[in-house]
Amino acid sequence: MIDVRLEGQEALNDILDDADGVAHLRPPMERATLRLQADMAKYPRQRSGAKNRRTGELGRRWTRRISTVGGGIDGWVGNNASYGPYVQSAEKQAAFKQG
Repeated sequence: MIDVRLEGQEALNDILDDADGVAHLRPPMERATLRLQADMAKYPRQRSGAKNRRTGELGRRWTRRISTVGGGIDGWVGNNASYGPYVQSAEKQAAFKQG
């Protein structure tokens, strides 16, 4: 999981005075999570001679969420396919599939 944290929001809110600082941060967070999702969703090429049939299900299971928490904003990107980490995670991927 990638944790991206933006600090200094209190100072931004002070600069913007009464304006809703979180509302100003939502569009950049939208762009950031879209970029992260696009990069994370890159599917490894299928090895020649592989017997498995790809369904595309993993690519359809990517999710994004942006939420306001207190005076801040959180962006989250993930995949809810149960087998996703075994396909794309460097830590959990089978050794013969790495590389």
